[in-house]
Amino acid sequence: MLFTNDLSNGLNSLRIKLPLLILPLVIGTSDPLKAKEWKSVLTVFLCSLCASVLVLFLVKYDLINPKKNTGSNRDLSIFMSHIRYAVLLSFGFFLSGYLLFVQKLNKVIALVFVVIIAAGLYQLNSFTSYIAITIAILFLFLRSLKGVFVRHRLAVIASFFLSLTVIASYFISVYQEMNTPKVEIVNTELPKYSPNGEKYLHDTINNTLENGFYLWRNIAEIELVTAWNKASNIPFYAFDKRGQEIKYTIYRYMTSMGLRKDANSLSQLRRGDVIRIENGETTYLKYNLFEKRLRSLIFEFQQYKQTKNPNNQTLIQRFFYWKIALKTFSKHWFFGYGTGGYKEAMSKEYKMASSILEIENQKFPHNQFLTQLINLGLFGFILWLTVLVSPLLYTKIYRNPLCFVFGILMVVSMLSDDMLERQSGVSIFSFIYTLFITQRKEN
Repeated sequence: MLFTNDLSNGLNSLRIKLPLLILPLVIGTSDPLKAKEWKSVLTVFLCSLCASVLVLFLVKYDLINPKKNTGSNRDLSIFMSHIRYAVLLSFGFFLSGYLLFVQKLNKVIALVFVVIIAAGLYQLNSFTSYIAITIAILFLFLRSLKGVFVRHRLAVIASFFLSLTVIASYFISVYQEMNTPKVEIVNTELPKYSPNGEKYLHDTINNTLENGFYLWRNIAEIELVTAWNKASNIPFYAFDKRGQEIKYTIYRYMTSMGLRKDANSLSQLRRGDVIRIENGETTYLKYNLFEKRLRSLIFEFQQYKQTKNPNNQTLIQRFFYWKIALKTFSKHWFFGYGTGGYKEAMSKEYKMASSILEIENQKFPHNQFLTQLINLGLFGFILWLTVLVSPLLYTKIYRNPLCFVFGILMVVSMLSDDMLERQSGVSIFSFIYTLFITQRKEN
């Protein structure tokens, strides 16, 4: 608080971070958990996660109202942010797997835990959790090689790299398919008028594709407005149920079908197609949740490459947050702006930098490490990291595979979100971390 200019935000930040002080004191000064008590804690934790997944499905099928209606999978998490919830589910996934394969818990019960939690992770469809789980599995694999006989290591390593090759090939094939036109179009041969006589708009510079068809060709917007407003209760210049401008959802959906964007083509849409567009679906093709998210991220990069506009691109915007955060940090790099000072400091930097981001998109770092650098400066940041890491090194609990996994999950989540700037994130981190560093060796 010594260097902060925003006392209100500083005190609020301290209030949020109280579990970092209280939980280590309470748990650390209590008797260490015995083996049976650990089993009870873990069982209750996993049962609670499974119950939360049940709630997630109730929200999905409209039996419980979500807190927000953005039309995205993040609405399914009603107890906390989807990233923090995904971290909990990811840890629960590894924990239930550990109990299944290592601790020899009742296999049926452990398998039920694994399946339910995996289903919850799939429905949340958080790429942060997918990346964290992949990195954790990679490190666990490398650790496990120590226990594999030398003559078997080559086969294990070969299998691992074969799996990586298959995964990489899948990503490359999706990327290439999204960037390869199905029909090469000669710009001079594009039709000039729609069947109803409206002059088509053809943006021949923007080569964005949707299912292999050029998105910004063959657009007759005036007649499309009239035709769409007759087909739907959502006006053409309004927003779909995901908060996207429905005009562009219509363009993308019709393009994915290989249709021109005019009244005649709109008449070919069925009622189900109109409903899908109203719900924010941008393609008539049905992908699984993972591929939907992957394709949306690739599309973001395509759009930014074509337009140089990062607004409303969830991933691209993060790079701009980080850029502003680093600029902010560089101006008070040693002692920082004080606890909670990052908000005011970054807001000023956005104005000074005349950021291309619209005001509603001018958000904070979405990176706990950058947030701490701005708040504490380099000196305080190093001290903060030392305080976090020292108990792990002193107790050597990092050798515990579950603690190791939890650490990786937390690091990845902190790279993509301000994990410790909300009560839920602080509580998750401080409770599980403290349990690990205070446990008995035999547990």
